[in-house]
Amino acid sequence: MAAAWETTSLLCALVANCHSAKKRYKPRDFNPYEKTAKPTLSGEEATKWLKEKLK
Repeated sequence: MAAAWETTSLLCALVANCHSAKKRYKPRDFNPYEKTAKPTLSGEEATKWLKEKLK
């Protein structure tokens, strides 16, 4: 399962970087198995966080 997240987090970082001029994201920002992964947010909090980051 963790190996699949490596690919998925790479794609998430790619998409986020394509839509954001302010910050550069790394795959570890999206990988829940990464030791420095961010805490899990609720659906509403995650949507708010994502909209804020992609402005």
